[in-house]
Amino acid sequence: MLEQVQKLYDEITENLKIYLQEHSEYKPDVYQDIPEEKTFPVVIVKLLPYTVEYTTKKYTDELYNYGLEINVFSIKQGNIAKQTIADEITNYVETFFNKEYRMTLTVSKNAPNEDVDVYRNIVQATCILDTKYKDKIVIYPR
Repeated sequence: MLEQVQKLYDEITENLKIYLQEHSEYKPDVYQDIPEEKTFPVVIVKLLPYTVEYTTKKYTDELYNYGLEINVFSIKQGNIAKQTIADEITNYVETFFNKEYRMTLTVSKNAPNEDVDVYRNIVQATCILDTKYKDKIVIYPR
């Protein structure tokens, strides 16, 4: 895996965790993989397969199609509906990506889930990464 892509993935996950802890009333846990212990609400950030969009040998510029899938899971807490919790967290996820990374977002609310007691929203964030500056990555919305 390209080191810069993994580094950006780790950075986004960590920054999203901090952002949601500061802003969301429900303080969801954020993971890169499904946790062994089931606590809700939870946000899972998955790195989608990335592909090389464009390469030039002269300047060694490379553009990558890059994407993340953010799954928001919630269950009912007291008198608060699971949809309310998931939608609030999803709105903060959207705000985070729009403000911090300017990625193109696709939101699927009430996505199918194996467990009917668990509500699920999916946010897909996509962009094109430009790695020509080596130590910095330029993000172009798709």
